[in-house]
Amino acid sequence: MKIVALEEHFATAEVMQGWKSVDPQWSDMALKSSTEGESACRLLDLGTERLNAMDEAGIDVAVLSLPTPGVQNLDADVAVDLARSSNNHLLRQFGPRRSGSRALQLCQPLPRNARRRVGEIHSGTWPRRDAAWPHAKPESQ
Repeated sequence: MKIVALEEHFATAEVMQGWKSVDPQWSDMALKSSTEGESACRLLDLGTERLNAMDEAGIDVAVLSLPTPGVQNLDADVAVDLARSSNNHLLRQFGPRRSGSRALQLCQPLPRNARRRVGEIHSGTWPRRDAAWPHAKPESQ
């Protein structure tokens, strides 16, 4: 049996910088510990150290996503760019042991392909096997 760890977190240096730029009165209290020291190093690492930690914990596959608040506490223009760049970074890391869920900036209309996929999720045709989500397989297979 495979052990799949859901909601494992990662971040990019750019997203962390965005979090640090938020006015302190609007910043999430947990972000300070996520952008400094050992926690920051672990969030940034998607390589050997993370895979070793997964091995030690008996985890076969990690489903990665940005931690809360993701890009939701950032200005919309900045958030859209950071969501796109972090999604692209995550996609480049996909492999047999890493998958993920993408970040969306919800202050602006969803892009057409995101609306399509949300519709597929609710209509029962998700997951799809395609280039963006290479490890997703319909349950009927």
